[in-house]
Amino acid sequence: MLQSEFNHVGTMRYQPHESRYARESLQRFMEHIKYLPTTPISLVGEAVDVINRAAIPGEYLVEFLPFLHWVPDWMPGAGWKRMAKEWKKIANEMIEETYMRAKKSTTTIILTVDICRNEGSGRCQTFNTEEQEQVIKETTATLYAGTRRGYDSLGPIHVFLAMLLYPETQARAQAELDEVLGRSRLPDFGNDEYELPYVKAIVLEALRWMPVTPLGSSHKEEYKGYRIPAGSIVFANTWSILHDAAVFTDPEVFKPERWLHKVCPGRHLAVSSLWIAAAPILSVFNITEEVGYDGKEVEPRMEYNSALICHPKQFKCSIKPRFPEAEDLIRASINEY
Repeated sequence: MLQSEFNHVGTMRYQPHESRYARESLQRFMEHIKYLPTTPISLVGEAVDVINRAAIPGEYLVEFLPFLHWVPDWMPGAGWKRMAKEWKKIANEMIEETYMRAKKSTTTIILTVDICRNEGSGRCQTFNTEEQEQVIKETTATLYAGTRRGYDSLGPIHVFLAMLLYPETQARAQAELDEVLGRSRLPDFGNDEYELPYVKAIVLEALRWMPVTPLGSSHKEEYKGYRIPAGSIVFANTWSILHDAAVFTDPEVFKPERWLHKVCPGRHLAVSSLWIAAAPILSVFNITEEVGYDGKEVEPRMEYNSALICHPKQFKCSIKPRFPEAEDLIRASINEY
């Protein structure tokens, strides 16, 4: 279902919305505006935080002593069971709330409703109404969760951190942007993506350098004749794969050049969203180290959490317009959408 909606063609209809949001974000940077999350976004964030805590292997005693599954909730040591019930409630609220709000909306493109209404492939016709709705709810919930705590939100943060740590990379990207665009317009989807290969390489390198999910999900599998039985926990070590020195020279170094001669991986939602977020920012802003009260630059530190969804700890930086006309360019670009 998601494959048919979010292939390189399907994602193109969302690009005007992504472009508008990217330009509005530029103005919020200038005005230091931070929006508080609305109810559905808060629910999604809370649900993903729950998944992040629940999915860590070995975190709870019941994983080692399965018979604890049968103990009553009120017994000492069964706190995990009470938490699990509360977490299930949060997850269900997220699934239902996002779906019902999307279904009632008539003013914007909503991913949930778009999938429901797309009967061209015949997929919707293979379910009865109740089953169809449940499949759509659960399928699109994974997408909303991914954008709330995944590539769409963490990807730009990784780009910011990389630009702080590797200013020469930022300078090269900005030189490419100035050469292709001048300083009269902002980058957008279409030809700009292909005429700005170094900026695209920064996006791909950010996804490799700091993968949002360092480990894959658990499931039954047979590998080279070895059957991995049900109940086993096997994680694909995404971090090690993307930091294999035999494949990536100097894997710990942020090096966009490694992607310049690769075959284009296609424009799916995560990469295109990160590109349209990163390219305009690099076009009009300089991302530099913050200057402390003592007049010295505050060096950023690469500190990450160790949860299922990997994100950097808070770091400070300075975001300033690159040239005097940048502010006028940002305000004018918003009117285009």
